[in-house]
Amino acid sequence: MITIKYDPNGLAIADNLAENFVKEIKTDTTVSVSTSNVVETALTMVISDGLEVQFEYNGETLIPNEYGALHNWPSGFCDLIPNLTFKRISLAMQKRKENLNNVFKAPLI
Repeated sequence: MITIKYDPNGLAIADNLAENFVKEIKTDTTVSVSTSNVVETALTMVISDGLEVQFEYNGETLIPNEYGALHNWPSGFCDLIPNLTFKRISLAMQKRKENLNNVFKAPLI
């Protein structure tokens, strides 16, 4: 099993290098990273390759299930992108509703 520690002082890995970075981690090794792309890549590889991985965050050990899901996803653990995506989709839906309502309020010529 490999251990990936999510730490603001860890290595910053570029998106295009994340998959190879995870593949090159040796068994029984701990690496510290500050970027969520390594965590997301590892979670995907749990499903695709049967990767055995655990994560450390704020002194807590997180072990994904066979589907790459964590039972208890702590706040602050690689959650910026999912939170921003949810916010962006919610705001876009709200804006589309407002635009649609404005179309129906427009006077007919």
